[in-house]
Amino acid sequence: MHVISAGHSRHLGPNLESDGVNFCVWCPGAKSIELLLFKTPEDCDPEVILLESDIFRSSYYWHVKVLDLKAGQIYAWRIREARDAA
Repeated sequence: MHVISAGHSRHLGPNLESDGVNFCVWCPGAKSIELLLFKTPEDCDPEVILLESDIFRSSYYWHVKVLDLKAGQIYAWRIREARDAA
């Protein structure tokens, strides 16, 4: 299990920083998002980091910093719920 912080929205995508990796994605229709971290390309049980609090969001940008993460991490985003447009 990784230690996380709110991160920032300065750059989209994964960005390697001195203390970990900052992830940021633009997703205006999301109510919550999950960051999936895989150990290998064949990993069927990734670590899931749920982003649903406002501390992980700046307008339509979702962001999180994963501390002590290294370059080359395999990851994916999963949008959990879409906002009702009506």
